[in-house]
Amino acid sequence: ATIQSIDVFQGLNSVGIYLDSTNNYFDIRSITPLDLTNTTFLELDFKSSINFNIGIVVVNGEFEQKEQIIQLYQTDNWKKIYLDLEPFISSSINTSTFKIYFEGLYSNHETTNSVYLDNLKLVFFE
Repeated sequence: ATIQSIDVFQGLNSVGIYLDSTNNYFDIRSITPLDLTNTTFLELDFKSSINFNIGIVVVNGEFEQKEQIIQLYQTDNWKKIYLDLEPFISSSINTSTFKIYFEGLYSNHETTNSVYLDNLKLVFFE
C-alpha cells in the first residue's frame, strides 16, 4: 500500500494497493488496537479492479480473531460505504479491543489489480 495522488476521490491523496503475480495478497490492519463502542461505523470511499474484504480483528490479550464484515466487488467508479461494526463489537468480550483490516487476492482475470481507499473514518454516535 502506498499514499498516491493519481486516483483520488477527494483531497490530494488516497491509499493505493497494487497486486501482481508476485505480490499476490494484501492484509492491511490498523496497528494500534482500537477501543470501539456499539455505535461505531466505518465510513470510506473505494474504487477497485478486484474484489476485496473488509473486516474487524477482535483482540483479547495475545489472541486475535478475524471476522469478515463484507466483500466489496470491483467498481470503475468511486463508491461510499458505511459499515455498522455493532454486531462484531457487541458479541465480543467487554475487555476486547479491535483492529480494522482490508484484504484481497490477485486476480489473473484482470489486467490491473488495484484497490483505492479514501476518506477512511470511524464514526461514533451517542
